[in-house]
Amino acid sequence: MDVVGAAGEGNLDADLQELAELPRAALPTQEALAVLRTLARSFASAPHETITAPASALPRSGGAPGLRIGATLGEGGMGLVREAEQLSLARDVAVKTLRGERADERAAAQLVREALVTGLLEHPNIVPVHDLRFDEAGLPLVVLKRIRGVAWSELIADPSQIRDRFFARDPLAWHLRVLLRVCRAVELAHRLGIVHRDLKPANVMVGEHDEVYVVDWGVAATLRTDADPRLPRVDAAIVGTPAYMAPEMARGRPEDVSERTDVFLLGAVLFELIVGHPPHRGERFAQVLYQVLRSDVRLPEDVEVPSGLRRIVERALAREPGERFEGVEPFRRALEDYLEHRASVELTREAEAHLARLARAEGEERQRLFGECRFAFQHALRIWSENEEARRGLDAALVTMAQDALERGQPALAEELLADARGVPSELRARLDAALARHREERAILDAIEDERRQMDPRVGRPQRLAFALVIGLAWGIAPLVAVARQHLDRPQRPYELLVWPLTMVLACAIPALAFRSALMRTALNRRLMWTLIGVMAALFVFHAGALIAGLSVAQAQSMDFALFAGAGLAVTLLVDRRFASVVVVYLACFFVASAWPTYRYWALFVGNVNVLVAFLRVWPPWQRSSAS
Repeated sequence: MDVVGAAGEGNLDADLQELAELPRAALPTQEALAVLRTLARSFASAPHETITAPASALPRSGGAPGLRIGATLGEGGMGLVREAEQLSLARDVAVKTLRGERADERAAAQLVREALVTGLLEHPNIVPVHDLRFDEAGLPLVVLKRIRGVAWSELIADPSQIRDRFFARDPLAWHLRVLLRVCRAVELAHRLGIVHRDLKPANVMVGEHDEVYVVDWGVAATLRTDADPRLPRVDAAIVGTPAYMAPEMARGRPEDVSERTDVFLLGAVLFELIVGHPPHRGERFAQVLYQVLRSDVRLPEDVEVPSGLRRIVERALAREPGERFEGVEPFRRALEDYLEHRASVELTREAEAHLARLARAEGEERQRLFGECRFAFQHALRIWSENEEARRGLDAALVTMAQDALERGQPALAEELLADARGVPSELRARLDAALARHREERAILDAIEDERRQMDPRVGRPQRLAFALVIGLAWGIAPLVAVARQHLDRPQRPYELLVWPLTMVLACAIPALAFRSALMRTALNRRLMWTLIGVMAALFVFHAGALIAGLSVAQAQSMDFALFAGAGLAVTLLVDRRFASVVVVYLACFFVASAWPTYRYWALFVGNVNVLVAFLRVWPPWQRSSAS
């Protein structure tokens, strides 16, 4: 139990020596140090109890109480609150008075000051003061609104109560909304120049219907020099609760106390809501005092705190007042912003947990975790576009997966991932650019290979090629039979006809190739076949012209044609498809037959030409499915 007990004479100076290592500016004044010595010797106080100011003049007003006092509702260090009936209005009220053993001038003055300050503050979150009276013994009776509820500190200590009483499913959010209403009350006080100086959960009451009241303004004081003279001024007195106290409150320098002192106290309450205890703890008075004056408050590392809330706490609890929020309103607005964006913050925390596991995961597990944390980060940013933690987390996830994609040789995927990231590391960007350059080169080679494959794909343009081949094949098959018939009719071919046939075939191939080039010439395969055929016919024309010039007979010239056809078949076999090798073999056989028996050259030509058509249909059968691409 973190209780600061009364220090004995023997070890008090040793305890206070611990303060020697603090900076001079952080040390209490000599007057304040004397007060602290007195407190340490005689004030057996826990760090959660309030240190009050010395006695001052006691204002009094007369009049009969007009109250019927009932049972005690609660007790404090020097006062107690009783239920009562205000007879003039026949209503239930609460009456705050002094405990018998503490009923002295100092305690009475303290209670009167509290009544004056509280009476000045009219706010829904401050308990209304109905009257200030004095009993027969001259002791003050402060008539207050009767609050039916519990101290906030009790609800913090027992979270089950807020679930049972107020049906709160999110305890932290519920407590933060209570704190926001406390801030509203303190804002009003600050506008009137009053600082509370003892804000803590024990001084906040929560009613049965979720009403919130800031109570116990006993050490509150005004900062204004022109205020009602009956109101207490901020002086060198050390007041407040050590467990929550701001450092300037223990230095005894009244000029340092300001509205930012209450900001520190609100930050200390927020600290307790998160951690479970106030920021200053210790077993001895000097230990707590040392923490107050040093005031280097940090949220424990082992406590999970959303980064947005962590920044609010640390700024509110800054040691120097100038580093805190300028006032309670900016502190409250920061809390409101946090609550408004809490869903985004919670999503970010969940995504960050996935992100931490993402770096260690592999394979499908890595892909799954990336999908989950990416979705969560993006959803968090949709809720709150200025959530920097979500933005940084999303960037980290994208960079991690982009690095993974680069290692797996997928620069295009890495580029797609990094397109959504901000602030890509320069080293990663350089690696990506180099990988993309290599990828483009490889892609160009593959595209060229794929284009060549498509150009040589026999399925592309097959119907047009087949139709043309059937027409040409039919003509080639019929021509030798016509020549045979002419032989039987004793009308042999004349020498000039050796030029007419190849020229006719050149035109028969060239004209359709030009007229239907989008169909017949669309692929490299079709073009090669077409140009081979046209080239053979053109070569045949030249060959026949040379034969006629050389004086060769028609039979001799036509016998030599088979060698030319075999050569053309060899070219097609080597350039297009090896299955055309039969064409070469048959034409060579025909060459020897025609050379040995010229009379049978037309039958040999018929066999050779029909074999070409059969080979064509065998290599590219009509029943094979074609491709439109």
